[in-house]
Amino acid sequence: MRVADSIIGDSIDSETSESEDSGTACTADGGANSTTDATLGDARATEGDSGDAEFDASDIDSDLIDTGTSDGNNSTCANATPMRANVETRIETSIRRFGVCDGGTITGYAYHSFRIPPRSWVNFTFRSDSPRDSLEYFIFDSCSAGNCLAANSIGREVISIDNSESTPRTVFVAVTGGSGSITPRVTPMALNSQCQTPTAVWTCSVPTAGDFAEGTPIPRCWTSSLYYSVTVPPESKARIAITSAPYAVVARVVSSCPATDCPREETTNPVLFVPNGSSTPRTFIIQLASRTTTPFTIAYTANEHVASSCETPRVIEEGSSVTAETTSATTVASCAPSDGRQLFYAVSLASISQANLTLERLGEHNVRARVLYSCSTTICPPVIETNGSGATPFRIDNPNGHPQTFIVAVSGVSGAASFRLTHARPPPSNIDCARAGFISVFSERSARVDTTLAGAPPVGCEQSEGRVLYYRVIVAENSRVTVTLSRVGATDMRMRHLADCSGTSCVASAATSGSTPASIEFINRSSVMTGFLLTVGAVGNASSTGVGILSISQEARL
Repeated sequence: MRVADSIIGDSIDSETSESEDSGTACTADGGANSTTDATLGDARATEGDSGDAEFDASDIDSDLIDTGTSDGNNSTCANATPMRANVETRIETSIRRFGVCDGGTITGYAYHSFRIPPRSWVNFTFRSDSPRDSLEYFIFDSCSAGNCLAANSIGREVISIDNSESTPRTVFVAVTGGSGSITPRVTPMALNSQCQTPTAVWTCSVPTAGDFAEGTPIPRCWTSSLYYSVTVPPESKARIAITSAPYAVVARVVSSCPATDCPREETTNPVLFVPNGSSTPRTFIIQLASRTTTPFTIAYTANEHVASSCETPRVIEEGSSVTAETTSATTVASCAPSDGRQLFYAVSLASISQANLTLERLGEHNVRARVLYSCSTTICPPVIETNGSGATPFRIDNPNGHPQTFIVAVSGVSGAASFRLTHARPPPSNIDCARAGFISVFSERSARVDTTLAGAPPVGCEQSEGRVLYYRVIVAENSRVTVTLSRVGATDMRMRHLADCSGTSCVASAATSGSTPASIEFINRSSVMTGFLLTVGAVGNASSTGVGILSISQEARL
């Protein structure tokens, strides 16, 4: 069975009550979840993995009684007598001996085997004929008896053994201590007892009913585990409610399949908030686990905007922007209740660094933003506010010696507002010849060239081209290197080898042509290391910009 990891880049909230605003109303057709072919993000097994879930019906018989007794033919594990499902097998043994799983003697035992169908439970019911002659049983998974699955001395008991695999599993039962019977009964597991085959839960549907009696156990952890999937629309947060009272259960989004670790967050009637901050729908797998085999329900009740909670802000990366309306907001920041409903965004900064942002009003109402150091702050920072059309710039500084994430809370000034929040990429430093960057085989051997914020081309041989960035190509003495430029995006790129910073004399020039890269050879015939001047820009007019990858080959001695 092939299983791929699921990467969940958003934080998951878990609550024990349902007090939060339900947010965006769901639609009768299921909204973003109406498709029946949802892709399970990154944690879905191939089709056909569930094909072996059926078990052989010939293993199941009506309630019968096998009147045969243990007459010594099955006194060793190698000669274990096969048992049939729903068939009572009589046991007649001598007095109890030491347990086989404890390294004791094995004489006086009657051995039976049972073939558990794929993805099924078997419940062994043991009955002693006399309370004074309690049967002693041992269940193990091979005749070596090295790994006991269960053992006890009882008058009557039911013990459950599972087979969560797609192939049959044979277990062996050793019994001693007098007379009685064993009856194995098989129950097929639900298809969603496997992490790789979850049951989809749709928005606006009747809550999905389940019963942990059909789940798969997690060894030494939970009695039963079942799996469900939810597809969350872009930039939304799903609210998943589980009804389990009076029993506590575990509800969580799993990071990968199979989910064999042992979570401890038990609660009654848990509620999960599952955010998707990406621009495309994502499907998440939810695991429910319990110590009991009790019924429950799971319901996908609503979607909210992913940025509607300070605890689950949408991350704005450097060089990106987001357009939103505060009509989708559901909460208010603690430090500024008068600001109305707000949306929350996260800006992460490295130590001793800064971010340049702009807030732009797109509708009829002005927009207000505050930079919060934490969601619990009660000290209101200064307000950044738009005034009519146009963008209002502001800066976030991180003076600390460690990385820090800041929260930007955005609201309308006098009502719901639409806006654009932009996290600008800082301008490059090598926008003129005097501050040319360095590229060499000794340090930087490649660089991403984005001329969006580049400097104007110099007068001379660069005059007819777009905005450029400057580099020094460092070549060792008596050596030769080749610099290659590859286009990224729709615009061709050109590089030029200049004689000096005046830009009036071009030694060489080369441009990309679609997917075909350009290259220039730099030869240093002197006895000292030399830096050659190189500019990179977009092909076109003086305002053209583009993106490319600049790389330098290993040097070759002359």
